[in-house]
Amino acid sequence: ALLARFEPGGVAFTPLLGSRVDTPKVVRFALTSVQRGSEVIFARSRDVVPSTDGNQVRYEHDANLVERYEVRRDGIEQSFVFTQRPPGDGDLVVRGELTTDLPLVAVDGDGARFELAGAGGVTFGAVTGIDANGARRRGCMRCDGRHLELSLPASFVDAAAYPLVLDPLIGSSFLIANVANSTDVLPSL
Repeated sequence: ALLARFEPGGVAFTPLLGSRVDTPKVVRFALTSVQRGSEVIFARSRDVVPSTDGNQVRYEHDANLVERYEVRRDGIEQSFVFTQRPPGDGDLVVRGELTTDLPLVAVDGDGARFELAGAGGVTFGAVTGIDANGARRRGCMRCDGRHLELSLPASFVDAAAYPLVLDPLIGSSFLIANVANSTDVLPSL
């Protein structure tokens, strides 16, 4: 399970790690900028107070950019909604700053994982772009443990019907212990 706290300065995700940790571990995310090629089309200059509607939280950064979180059973879907084609040329790159004491243990095509050995942690899933007509395109993720970049290729951004949504799923990673230090071949969950 994963708890989320939505604040004007960003979002704090806390995985429920139980008695395996003395103090809660938190991963904080704050949107810092959006770029198209070399052109910065959004740079965070102030905190935005989030609004809620049911199981959805929204940060309205400007008329063309909404940062949205939908709380679901399988995690929290983080989305960046662009109402119009962003100016500029090149890939669309959303950048955020991460603050956490959980170590980054994996980054690949399926996302990034921050995890405390033997306890669990927080995952950011693969990047997907979805346009107004339902066309989908896989994006890329880069993460160094302090910064997270989510990007969509220029060709998809240029051809998309708007609004365009860029989103990964944020969830918790958890561990299932094996029996007597051997491998469980047929586990039941």
